[in-house]
Amino acid sequence: GNGNDGTLINNPTWTSASNCKANGCLSFDGVSNYVKMSNFNYNILRNNQESMSWTLAVWARETSSNGQERILIGRQGCNGGIYTWSGGYAFAIKTTNCWTNAVSLNSTPSDMNLWHHLVAVYDNRNMSFYIDGQLVESGTFNDSIYPYSTIFGVASGGLGNYMFAGEIDDARAYNRALTANEIQATYNAMK
Repeated sequence: GNGNDGTLINNPTWTSASNCKANGCLSFDGVSNYVKMSNFNYNILRNNQESMSWTLAVWARETSSNGQERILIGRQGCNGGIYTWSGGYAFAIKTTNCWTNAVSLNSTPSDMNLWHHLVAVYDNRNMSFYIDGQLVESGTFNDSIYPYSTIFGVASGGLGNYMFAGEIDDARAYNRALTANEIQATYNAMK
């Protein structure tokens, strides 16, 4: 919405509403399909925007994992977003040296095949990561965001790498920081 519509690449599969969180979801094979948003309008995960506020939110159900990072929603390559990470989930922002100095908020291991609501809040250098309505970690970002890509994506970074295997529903990007109460209300409405 808001002019931030994506293009389905390599035919991710629409899944019925009964298996999803909101009116149907997209199923991704982890190999070739994803959503690419070339004209993403928000200043999320962009260099020289470190004092901005924004939120990324997504419902995800991972069906297969090889233990590597997989982008659920975020910018391509060295910018960041919400990832699967070492059997759990992470909100990571990559700094001037890409992965060498990534600022990452990690969660406990994920439960394979279960739906989780993942929310990354960035508010003027303060990072917060929520899973299923609960704050799991917070921190401060004191570097520069890696100046790499303007491509935004779902189930990949938008250029066909770091592919996610599973289902994604209700992926959202806000140009403001959601409050803890708003995040809890969103989770409660769909759990």
